[in-house]
Amino acid sequence: MSAKSVKKKETEPETFEQGLEELTAIIEKMESAELPLDDVIDSYEKGVQYLQFCQKKLKAAELKVEELEAKMVEEQIETDDPKEGIDLF
Repeated sequence: MSAKSVKKKETEPETFEQGLEELTAIIEKMESAELPLDDVIDSYEKGVQYLQFCQKKLKAAELKVEELEAKMVEEQIETDDPKEGIDLF
């Protein structure tokens, strides 16, 4: 295992909210323009990791919502009376 992957595991947050909070703090620190160049680069690297983590969490949540919606529609179709809602006369 490389040092980079170990470093990533150490900084990976447990939740989306923690990742977003860390990313926001990094952005604010970088925007303050008070960091030396090396610290800016390190912060940028960490920021990318947090951004990727948050994007991964959002994508997983999006897929879960899509699955739940599809299941809800499927269950609605199965429980609907096929004659209900159809006016033949």
